[in-house]
Amino acid sequence: MTRTIPAFACLLFAVPALAGTPDQSNEGPLLGGTSVGTIGSSFSQSAAQVVTVGTEGRLDRIDMYVYAGGVLSSPLVLQIFDVHASVPTDQVFASREFTPSPIGLQWITFDFSASPVNVVHGQQIALVLRSDQDLTRGEYDAEGSHDLYAAGASFVRNGAGPWSAINDYDLMFCTYVNPLACCYGDYNGDDIWGDDSDIEAFFACLAGDCCVRCNADFNCDGDTATDADIEAFFRVLAGGNC
Repeated sequence: MTRTIPAFACLLFAVPALAGTPDQSNEGPLLGGTSVGTIGSSFSQSAAQVVTVGTEGRLDRIDMYVYAGGVLSSPLVLQIFDVHASVPTDQVFASREFTPSPIGLQWITFDFSASPVNVVHGQQIALVLRSDQDLTRGEYDAEGSHDLYAAGASFVRNGAGPWSAINDYDLMFCTYVNPLACCYGDYNGDDIWGDDSDIEAFFACLAGDCCVRCNADFNCDGDTATDADIEAFFRVLAGGNC
């Protein structure tokens, strides 16, 4: 699911349905845009922003600042790529697409909450915008600023060619991560502490079926779904320390 947000600072706009908390961002000021789309068979440009994750958890929402205008016949696609040596690779972790209204500059929210991407502190990922939109009829621009985001760089590429860094430029974006809970009595995050649904969610997560905020490494010691996690879970439910 994706939806359009009016053009103002993304971190000031709350979307209750999306649970993640703000992690990384670049909100400008706006410098200009770089085209995303195709012209004939020889030009198919994508734009990317490398981001360094600050919070371990599940990446469940990304906002991108874009321009959309003209006759739009193909969706705008946001993909999350792996990064190696600070440059995007071709490994795709997740993808969402949306055809926004052709109303010009706007924040667009891409909702990954149905299948969030697990991320860890210090990990680099790339936010890649692409489209099959014919740029002679309609226009997508990935909007950006001067080089204001110190933890990553922006890139463009034509088709499946190599990524080329854009000098003194960063895309405008906001990422949201649902942090993993350690030693937390309200395990499933429903605001009811230590009830049967928390216990059910805990054992479901140990079996591999984790809710959005659930963490199989309950005591956050680096070992997942161990006896120590189970002991800590019931100790916390009983009012003790982890």
